[in-house]
Amino acid sequence: GGQRQRVGIARALIMNPKLIIADECISALDVSIQAQVINLFRRLQKQFNLTYVFISHDLGIIKYISDRIMIMYLGRVMEFYTSEGIYADPKHPYTKALLSAIPPESPFDKKERLPLTGDIPSPIGDQVGCPLAGRCPHCTERCKKEIPKLVDTGDGHMVACFLTNKLSHPQHLSGQESTRFSFFCTWQIHNWLCNCSFLTVTRKNPFQIGCADRIFAF
Repeated sequence: GGQRQRVGIARALIMNPKLIIADECISALDVSIQAQVINLFRRLQKQFNLTYVFISHDLGIIKYISDRIMIMYLGRVMEFYTSEGIYADPKHPYTKALLSAIPPESPFDKKERLPLTGDIPSPIGDQVGCPLAGRCPHCTERCKKEIPKLVDTGDGHMVACFLTNKLSHPQHLSGQESTRFSFFCTWQIHNWLCNCSFLTVTRKNPFQIGCADRIFAF
């Protein structure tokens, strides 16, 4: 099992890359084969000093392989922080709803689900307001009219939510910096991230992405 995935990894390594983008590379595999392929990824990361951009909807795999996680909804960044921080202290309502869907480790444990009701808006055309406004239980009139900017709520924990930002006393990025960061996330990688919930970054060494004259280090 997983032979096509292994061949795909081998083909990617032929060019001796520093960065590999893995888009839902194990979604079609059963659990045991998934574990083998993920362990292969980790061995190769150490051997070749690789950086991965790992895209997946599997919340368990995300937690296992990630150093930093970027959570997206309809092509927009909702939250961005370390893997440990995201799972220990999620701030955005969408993040909380996603993590509440993870089954408890024991069938006897009780876990509160935070369902998102309502219809998913169309990603086509200009967006007005927060993309989650129609499904968020904390939606306000401002959410329906304005798109929240990514702000630092402390220790580099980036969140795009009016409610969270108000409660956390965040350190705002300047308008120019916030626009550049959002532009990079939603345009440069929009074609292959539009419908993904999580973008994760795993690294042997930090890497940098240039955006205009601004450098964002992961």
